[in-house]
Amino acid sequence: MPSKSDVKEWESFNPPLGLDQKRSTAGFTRLTLRKPLSWSSGDFVVEDEEGAVIFKCQGKFKSTQDRVIQDSEGQVVYTLSTRFWSMSRETIGLDSMGVEAFRIKKDNNLLHMKLHATFVDEAREEPITLSMQAKWYKDGADITWGELPVARMRREQYWKDKRELLIAPGVETALIFAMCTVFDMLEMETMGYAIA
Repeated sequence: MPSKSDVKEWESFNPPLGLDQKRSTAGFTRLTLRKPLSWSSGDFVVEDEEGAVIFKCQGKFKSTQDRVIQDSEGQVVYTLSTRFWSMSRETIGLDSMGVEAFRIKKDNNLLHMKLHATFVDEAREEPITLSMQAKWYKDGADITWGELPVARMRREQYWKDKRELLIAPGVETALIFAMCTVFDMLEMETMGYAIA
């Protein structure tokens, strides 16, 4: 969990952290994750502070577990495909060419929900694991790289389908959005909602 409570004190990542440096935040970034009225519970849009849509996530036709993340121009950024193994589940993130870019696994823990996203960082050229953890008594989750705060997602007080996403400088926004999407899918399953 982030050791610094004030997000303005979070460190900047240089070189940028993620799979694509072009999609990294230039400075401290505040975004809104919003669920539009939709038949699919996994649909999201990501808006900047001016309300412009920068990413959207939609369920794939005839699939209960796959999601497609697109940029503001409708270009596919990542496809999220969930696979079920004997006692666990894993979401594989494919890039726009269909090549595996990252994997997101869930920890089996009754006290909190925790995800781990593993990918090869573009600048560092080495495997990186980001962790996303939420306690059941909190409305949201923190994303960290080791002890370093990377992002924080919080549900807005009066809006069930609206969340605030805070991202540290130098972090790829699409990757963080992918983690938040998987988190939401798991949270809905835990609460007993069907994922369309």
